[in-house]
Amino acid sequence: MINKSEIKDAVDSAEIAYLECWDFLIKIKEGNIFDAKPVSIQTFQPRLGEALARLSSLHREIEKEKEKSILRNRLRKTKQSVVRLRFLAKQQMVLAQAISVGKTIGDGFAWFFYREDRQYLAKHLTEQEQLHVPSGIGGFAELEFMRSVPSIAGYFCLYHSITSILRLGDVTLVDLKELRVAAIGEIKSGIPRDGKLVVSLYISTPKFVAQDFEANIRPSAEPKTDDIVREGLSQRAKDRLGRQMERISASYTQLRSTPDGHLAFEMDGHIDLLEQVVITTMRRGSSLERVGGGLLVFGLRQSHASLYKRLSSRTIPSLNKKLAGIEAQVTELLVGNRTDNSLTVATAIYDSDGRTHHKPGMTHPIWWPMSMINLQRLVFAEVSVFTIFNPAPLMATLETEGFQVEEIAERHFRVTKEIDGYRFVAEGMSHYFEMIQHYFMSEGSVVNLLKEADAEIKRQRKGHSTPQRIDLLIEQRFGKLQKIQSALPDA
Repeated sequence: MINKSEIKDAVDSAEIAYLECWDFLIKIKEGNIFDAKPVSIQTFQPRLGEALARLSSLHREIEKEKEKSILRNRLRKTKQSVVRLRFLAKQQMVLAQAISVGKTIGDGFAWFFYREDRQYLAKHLTEQEQLHVPSGIGGFAELEFMRSVPSIAGYFCLYHSITSILRLGDVTLVDLKELRVAAIGEIKSGIPRDGKLVVSLYISTPKFVAQDFEANIRPSAEPKTDDIVREGLSQRAKDRLGRQMERISASYTQLRSTPDGHLAFEMDGHIDLLEQVVITTMRRGSSLERVGGGLLVFGLRQSHASLYKRLSSRTIPSLNKKLAGIEAQVTELLVGNRTDNSLTVATAIYDSDGRTHHKPGMTHPIWWPMSMINLQRLVFAEVSVFTIFNPAPLMATLETEGFQVEEIAERHFRVTKEIDGYRFVAEGMSHYFEMIQHYFMSEGSVVNLLKEADAEIKRQRKGHSTPQRIDLLIEQRFGKLQKIQSALPDA
């Protein structure tokens, strides 16, 4: 039976690995990658993968024990069994949140390589998220592959299991000259025979890089058949692999697609105010800031030193005192004489279940213009930041700018503008709400974005009698990020 000390030891060990990997991300941000110790570009992924694998294994063990306990309870329900089930559920939640911390670090690492193909992340995010790293022989094979193959013929191997955002396939091969996606691969392992296990990488490459890619990875000599064991995939596994590769190949339609138009302008954000909330919270224990017209940001500090205690604790000393004044601040978010006032509570970095979330086009939080120490406080749950958002002030501002606003369903708005004989319609306003609440974009920037889109449609409208549609693929950028290919070995 799993006990608390076993869970605590696993989370504490994972925290050590996470901090080592975090130090490596600091080195990337500082441009001192060659000074990275003890984790390097070659060891970052296996170090993180090992920690995640142990946490996932314990999570699965708890799930098995829960299933057995529930079955026993149907026959004979006792107070002891109920207490045990509650304990198991709590420890499983701690493990899930600890995994999310690690995957947030993995997402930040992966985003660095995907930053020029960030809209392709939309394809990944349509696939179902997997909390755990693979188990069994497949998981062992992938981890060994991760340790042994950091790159292939100059293409960096980016492993998906250490992330929550990369879901198509098992590995991305990154072109290190351009830092762009060159291929997606599936890792398969056969049945162990004679103490040997063959691990195969099946690669799908988009047509626009296929020729160069194949020229780079073509082996110099054929492998000797007596040196390997046939992977021995079953017909069912082969059929599944075929479907996976077809799905990957189909996803390339969005890779490196060129937009019909391009709008670039500065957008205001409140990342600096978020950082100030973190700093104040660390000093005072809590912080409350009004940001813009409809956003309230509230920070709470966790007093526990270890990640396990921070994730398992549900009590915050003097909470009522720290919440003092929040009701008045929330009331001030409301706009009089409007029927679209509504409040949504969210958390920064993680969602209400402690899972990471990411919108395509947005910069991953680890690469926001914040100090790494304050980002660490958010990622490692030393500070919890909650946001309360009311869209009514944004809607009121849009109306002053000549737009018409209609709430067609709860928190679903249609924003229109009729001028010069045409009608502008903005869809998906909930997406902009998330940009404000999760990515701290200013409400004024959202208004300016819609005004720019309106102006662009006016330009494109000339000479067209049929309705025109523009899909806005928004990219949030902060300065430039350096490349790191010179630090990678060739495998």
